[in-house]
Amino acid sequence: MTLEFSLRSRAKRARGYAAIWLTIAVLILIGTYFSLPLLTAKTLESISSFDLSTGNSAGLANLNSTETGQSANGLHVFPLTVLLAELGAVFIGCFLLCRTASIEIETAVRLSAIADALCLSGDDFARFEKSVALLVPKNRFFAVPESSSKKELQELLELARKLRP
Repeated sequence: MTLEFSLRSRAKRARGYAAIWLTIAVLILIGTYFSLPLLTAKTLESISSFDLSTGNSAGLANLNSTETGQSANGLHVFPLTVLLAELGAVFIGCFLLCRTASIEIETAVRLSAIADALCLSGDDFARFEKSVALLVPKNRFFAVPESSSKKELQELLELARKLRP
């Protein structure tokens, strides 16, 4: 197995992971879109029934209607706040999944470009260095060292020479 083949298989795997992360994010968003109205209605319904049962069992018949209205409004703000917090958590989770997918896509592109540079350069280190400078895109999402040292590139080229038949 050559180094180019190994890089290309890792790039293929990274593209697969990116597709998985994006699919999970989309499924979470679709599930949230369909379940959030139902969850909101059920929560408000349970809070409303809790208000009625608490008022009847405690025998608070002497409360003014304004006080009851204020407490009911206060109790309706709580479930809505909780639902908004849950929705925010879902969106943050989807953002992180999409960010992970972006990193995987960038990794796939970089690995494919390095494999192409190895194929084009042959045994010439200067040509490999020029190929890497031309083909490998700059980092956008994934933080790696800005430039590899010549010693590291030379070691990579020597490894490629050893692995080639």
